[in-house]
Amino acid sequence: MAALRLVELSTHACAVAYTEAGRVRWMKPSRTFPAFVAKGTSVAPGSIALDYFEKRTIPHVARRTCAACWVPAEVLGEQNELEIVEHAQVIPESGWGGVMSLLWIPGFVPTHGQKKDRTSPRTAMSREV
Repeated sequence: MAALRLVELSTHACAVAYTEAGRVRWMKPSRTFPAFVAKGTSVAPGSIALDYFEKRTIPHVARRTCAACWVPAEVLGEQNELEIVEHAQVIPESGWGGVMSLLWIPGFVPTHGQKKDRTSPRTAMSREV
């Protein structure tokens, strides 16, 4: 899938997340994206993904919202006022379809003390589907 390859190769803070029924099913971040969103985490208010599950409608353009919708504020630290750009698409599969979101944090700069290892229990996520 092109979105997965994009985040694998990108130097930007970006990620792709797949959600079903208002919960994260899996996520693939770029090396510079500040955190994983754990499998089973409820999708935050303000995200396009949650709007779809609540209203069954999705915009055809990207939207800016607070980065804390997808990344815990404590992970963002002093950059907690940054916005995240989310572009989402419905995956229409009979009986289990969900939303694929491409996420990007323009202007995010990893801090010197910020962990590169995102496998702690707080931010870890199983990559199993």
